[in-house]
Amino acid sequence: MDQGEGPRDWERKIEQASRIASRMTDQTTYQRLAAWIDELKQKLQKRRAAMRFKEEISVRALRLLAVIAISAVCWSCREEAVSVPEKPALIDMTEMNAREDCLYREIARHPESRRTSQNDLLDISMTATALCSKAVKARFLKAAPTVKDGQELARDDEIKTEQRALAIGLELKEKSKR
Repeated sequence: MDQGEGPRDWERKIEQASRIASRMTDQTTYQRLAAWIDELKQKLQKRRAAMRFKEEISVRALRLLAVIAISAVCWSCREEAVSVPEKPALIDMTEMNAREDCLYREIARHPESRRTSQNDLLDISMTATALCSKAVKARFLKAAPTVKDGQELARDDEIKTEQRALAIGLELKEKSKR
């Protein structure tokens, strides 16, 4: 059979040979046609198996190509992400430590903080926060993209700082009892 012939051509030849063989009365011719039909069927099966294998290879090659393309894109994104310098922190540890020291000083400066109620201690904490957080609040207001965002950042920081100041006041009150 010619390699240019497709499976449909082979199927057609098998059908023709089968029709001819069914009409044959000569046993030798019938056997030769039957052998040729079997040979065509085997070739057809091999051809179909080869086509399936080639198709599977094509699918695998496309998948591999897609993986390589995605990897290349991801690698370039990673390279871009690595090459972008990081922005410095809005507030560095030096400022945080300075504010913490300021809170300790301001709360310790009030002698009534050691013997007052929690409500009075909360007022002292709020005052200490207002005094010690001016620079941080100004930085938040200046660095935020909008005024509203800056105010929200400053308010969140103020609440957390008041909580920290209250904890410092309670810590100092506990130490004075000992």
